[in-house]
Amino acid sequence: MVCDMATRWNSTSELLKCALHLRKALTVLVGLEQHNKPRTARLQRFKLTGPEWELLEQLWPLLNVYLYLIDLPCTDVFI
Repeated sequence: MVCDMATRWNSTSELLKCALHLRKALTVLVGLEQHNKPRTARLQRFKLTGPEWELLEQLWPLLNVYLYLIDLPCTDVFI
């Protein structure tokens, strides 16, 4: 997984891309009993709902456009 960094908003785009790609695995991981016992991390509290995943699916393409534009050389943007 990619870490989200507050000073680099494009890291959010990369994080969402990875999370959406790993959606099934993340859902299984946070639901495993071994990660939800007393005195453990209790990952179940981080499980996203269907509408939350849908929101991420809609948000990622918007952020990805800006990520694409940032990677363009300056001369290509102002032609």
